[in-house]
Amino acid sequence: MPNFAVKDISPARFEGEFAIEIEPTHSPTGSEADYLGKLSESLTGLADDERQDNSNPLQPRLADARRQYRTAEAAKLRLIAQEFADAKIDGNAAARATIEAAQTYGRNCPNLVAQDKAAAGFAGDFAITATNYQLDNAEKAYTSRIASILDTLASDEKADKAAGYSGSRLPARQRCRYEAAASLSKKFEEFRKGDVSATNAADDALVTQGIYIANRDRLKLPLIRVYLDEDNDKFAETLRIWPETGLPPPDDQLSKEKQDLLVQVASACTVVSTVYQRIHDRADKMAKRPWYGRKERRERWAKEERERARRLRDQFLRKLVGIAYAGLEGPHTMLAQLSLNELRAEFTAQQAGRIKNMYVRSLGAAAAMAAVPLLVFYTIIAKGVGSGWWYDHKAFLIAAAGAAIGTWLSFSIRRVELSFSQLAILEEDVLDPSVRIVFVIGLALTACLLFWTGVLNIQIGELNTNAAFFMQKGSVAMLIGVLLGLSERALATAISGRAAAFVGSVGSSAR
Repeated sequence: MPNFAVKDISPARFEGEFAIEIEPTHSPTGSEADYLGKLSESLTGLADDERQDNSNPLQPRLADARRQYRTAEAAKLRLIAQEFADAKIDGNAAARATIEAAQTYGRNCPNLVAQDKAAAGFAGDFAITATNYQLDNAEKAYTSRIASILDTLASDEKADKAAGYSGSRLPARQRCRYEAAASLSKKFEEFRKGDVSATNAADDALVTQGIYIANRDRLKLPLIRVYLDEDNDKFAETLRIWPETGLPPPDDQLSKEKQDLLVQVASACTVVSTVYQRIHDRADKMAKRPWYGRKERRERWAKEERERARRLRDQFLRKLVGIAYAGLEGPHTMLAQLSLNELRAEFTAQQAGRIKNMYVRSLGAAAAMAAVPLLVFYTIIAKGVGSGWWYDHKAFLIAAAGAAIGTWLSFSIRRVELSFSQLAILEEDVLDPSVRIVFVIGLALTACLLFWTGVLNIQIGELNTNAAFFMQKGSVAMLIGVLLGLSERALATAISGRAAAFVGSVGSSAR
């Protein structure tokens, strides 16, 4: 009667599991016991692999390949066990055959894993290894794509070291490669677990490569980027200065010299654009005013002015963008500063006279439109009825006309020469000429009321501002108005001070 029998196990821990039953009257020899122990270890190992694969699911094809291989291994072990049970081989031979089968199983168990390369091309480099597993076409395309991307990363590592990046740029670019490799490895594990298909994983690998390239290329860029926007006719429209983000320190901070240049370039761009807009707006206004000639002539002139404004803006913005490239994107900050000074001087020399004359003409027109009606009204009253409220206060009209004229004279006196920054803002209070004239006339009339009511009296030589003197002599009122217009800034401060003093006195009296 046989001493050993091969029996099926139910329920089995894995497909093909079996056991060897020992005849109760038989006591195994040392070699037989040794074999039985080796067989138990091998079967337990197969059961552990089955449990692990079930606990950590794999993509279906790989899971099936591993399961079939375990079944085949169990069949090999069963064949050895059956020969042992049939006494065709002894315990020693069965043990050797079992050990050999277990070793072969360990080497050839189907698997698809990501492993670190022995000779890594960069930190995080790895390779996809397939063991006893036949990849399908989609899997081949996916793993080939990973290998290609990793080769590109390794080539970039060599190129970066040869390029001699200074400071923190090289470590930052190396960190981009490490993060890209880590992302590829993570996505591969998701594919291996069956969470994504090979086709989708291959597409994800391309996305990872694109993100890496974007991050890598950004680390070659300067902190400041300069762009020139153009209109449909390829004329320069505006200068854009854009800071890059994500650069490593200290490259994420501008030097003091570049900060100063950045502010000055932006200011110069504002001045050029403002002058362009002023010329353009003036052309639009002139085209709508019938007293400047026939419509065709006005439109033709306006078109020429707009074209001149576009050429002016295009000319200086292109020069300005070259300066910004050299000093902000490039290292030539001091040279760019000198070039910017020359550009501002050139622009001022070309445009200061034109802009000043334009403003003087506009201010003069506004002053005339205010002064002429006031003088006409004064003449009518002076030659009309010799009494009445309007007649008694007619000096206010001529003083107001004088204030309008004085305001016009004031600008030419105060702005003998225009600086580059003043080309954009001729007056600090940025009032339009017509609004300025009305504002100064209002202040002048307030001052005249102070003279008229006796609140304030000024006497200089034969000039007296009391009510009687002020009312009787139109030349005195005109002179006072002109002087008030010439001193428009001081006038505003003086009137404000008088008003504050008056209100303060009212408050004191109330207490």
